[in-house]
Amino acid sequence: MLGHSRDYHRVIEYASRALSLEPGIQDAYYWISIAAEATGNSMMKDRYDQMARDDIDYNSNELSAGETFLKEYTGA
Repeated sequence: MLGHSRDYHRVIEYASRALSLEPGIQDAYYWISIAAEATGNSMMKDRYDQMARDDIDYNSNELSAGETFLKEYTGA
């Protein structure tokens, strides 16, 4: 809902809070990346993209799905 209304500062706030409560939520990383890019904060985008990669369980199929997800939506 916040993403569709382009309230990017609230998106970042909400998604960051979600990650502090439950680390590893890929959707939260996605929305932070989108919001950070939209607000011109490339350093935050890069930091959260790296955190998302680090949180992926490399011993499962999540790696390929997660990497594809990041590439499609963040241009990483």
